[in-house]
Amino acid sequence: MPHKKHDWNNKEEFYRIHHSVLQKYQWRFISAPINYVHSSLTDQHEELEIRSALLKTDLNSVVEIKIEKIIEIDTTWARKKARTFGYSYQAKRPHPDDRILLRYDSPHETHNQYHHKHVFNTIGIQTEILKIGNDEWPHVSEFLDEVISRF
Repeated sequence: MPHKKHDWNNKEEFYRIHHSVLQKYQWRFISAPINYVHSSLTDQHEELEIRSALLKTDLNSVVEIKIEKIIEIDTTWARKKARTFGYSYQAKRPHPDDRILLRYDSPHETHNQYHHKHVFNTIGIQTEILKIGNDEWPHVSEFLDEVISRF
């Protein structure tokens, strides 16, 4: 059976990968160093969050990044496993503009019950919501690469 992009991973490795991804991009962040805020929600759920970080893009603009991830923890293994359960990645112009440029979200219970990407026009108005396959939504590194190259 082929490995799925967002499958279970050893919990320590899961967190190591997330922190190493941030290290790869540290030179892009204006107010480095940027780290995740890590919170335990329950025995089976934790949160990783970057509330607001300014990122310099290839086009020499500054974009504000917000990343929220709910991590599901499987405690039935001798070495705990982890995977992303819910997420939201957002890029916007910094204050005072605050215009959203790009947003990815996990399924919501009440609407958009699938992985999706919010698409915005140049003045920040949402123009469409694109459905994304269950194993096709981006890793944090892919989201950051998209922001860096597009804006």
